[in-house]
Amino acid sequence: MALDPIFQQHLDGKRRAVAQARKQLEKAQKHLETVEAELRGWEQAAEAMLRPPNSQSDGVPKRGLSDRWKSVIGEMAAIHPKDFSLSDVAILTDKHGLKLSPDTLRGQMHHYVSESKFLERTTPGRFRVTLDGAVAAGVSLGGGADDDDAIPF
Repeated sequence: MALDPIFQQHLDGKRRAVAQARKQLEKAQKHLETVEAELRGWEQAAEAMLRPPNSQSDGVPKRGLSDRWKSVIGEMAAIHPKDFSLSDVAILTDKHGLKLSPDTLRGQMHHYVSESKFLERTTPGRFRVTLDGAVAAGVSLGGGADDDDAIPF
């Protein structure tokens, strides 16, 4: 026995409404995860800004660079001796297996500039590896013979 056509239309309409609501919920959950990750990055940057320079957080000494960040900073020093952008860093972090959101990357760069002093800002959004950063990464600074403006270390 078949359902009344009008009842069937209402039933089908409700099924479509449930499917559409599920899609909206999935989209909202993905958006929430993204916003929460961005918030964590901003909170980490805020914490770093509020700590006095060269301070230790929670009595734990400042850490050096992880092996992956040593590779990233060492490679940045080699291929971009004058300066580099956040997008340059993002390419190398991805290459070296560091999957970072843009906000997390900005927070990390802020830490390496203001706390660790491994990097310095040359202009807004552009950075250069410092002598401390080169030492921590196990590389030397300086360009080739044609690079007159390179730091001669």
